[in-house]
Amino acid sequence: TGDLIWGLGEYGNFTMYDIYGNEKDSLFYHSHSLEKISDDEFLLFDNDFHNQTNALDKVSRYLEITKDEENMIARVTREWDGPVEYFSPFWGDCELLPNNNLFGAFGYTMSQGHETGSKLVEVNDKGEIVWFLESPIEDGFKYTIYKVERIRFTPIVSIPKLTQVNNNLSFEWNVWYNFKSKMRFNGQYYIYLDDKLMKEENITFPKYWQALQINYTIGGIESGNHEISLIVMDENGHLSNESEFYNGGFTFKIRQSTGLILGISMSIGIPTICVLTIVVRKYLIKRKGSQK
Repeated sequence: TGDLIWGLGEYGNFTMYDIYGNEKDSLFYHSHSLEKISDDEFLLFDNDFHNQTNALDKVSRYLEITKDEENMIARVTREWDGPVEYFSPFWGDCELLPNNNLFGAFGYTMSQGHETGSKLVEVNDKGEIVWFLESPIEDGFKYTIYKVERIRFTPIVSIPKLTQVNNNLSFEWNVWYNFKSKMRFNGQYYIYLDDKLMKEENITFPKYWQALQINYTIGGIESGNHEISLIVMDENGHLSNESEFYNGGFTFKIRQSTGLILGISMSIGIPTICVLTIVVRKYLIKRKGSQK
């Protein structure tokens, strides 16, 4: 109908709070690239330009905001402030990756009036920079970045979680589509136990790069070494392991004493060997090839 339902910002109708719980007149200034990640959560790049409360602030940042339409409250639930030399008065982008890292672009950076080059930055939930790319600075040339997207060519699969109830073992994976999309895509998954196909099912990947949970429970398995593998396929036949034959998996050994030894070799987006050493109850997850 064209009727205004709500507005969020300096002239909107939400009561707004920063990440520390302080009420604010506005949570962002001259922001760019609104990204919806759920029905009530979204990301944006806060340039902090034309800041009417503190014109000297100049701190560009990644910002996650959660809204509550029932109570008309909006809160900052995650943020990452770039250093002063990352101040980007124009452009910029922010998105949430499947590994829970924030990734985006500081599109046109300036420090004390001097351009410092556009920057692509990925930060983890501790605020640590884990991936970085900077544009060159050359006389007579100016490089700026308006928007950035992280794209995989195959579905992404997490390391599985394992729980045991009596004699049943339950595996739980999170899977994501190849890239962030505002529409749903169909696919399939296959679960193999010791090279035997145990389950095959059609799936629909959620929007906004949200995770889809896949669960599988096995019981009455004999003691000894076993391997369980999950293969996820997108609508065009691309497999999660990025190869024609799946050679990864989750190897576990069941002893008569009900102890469980797990080894991990699982691909996450790109072929990566993940190594963990964790002791939980009777489970020991160990590095493959390690004596520890």
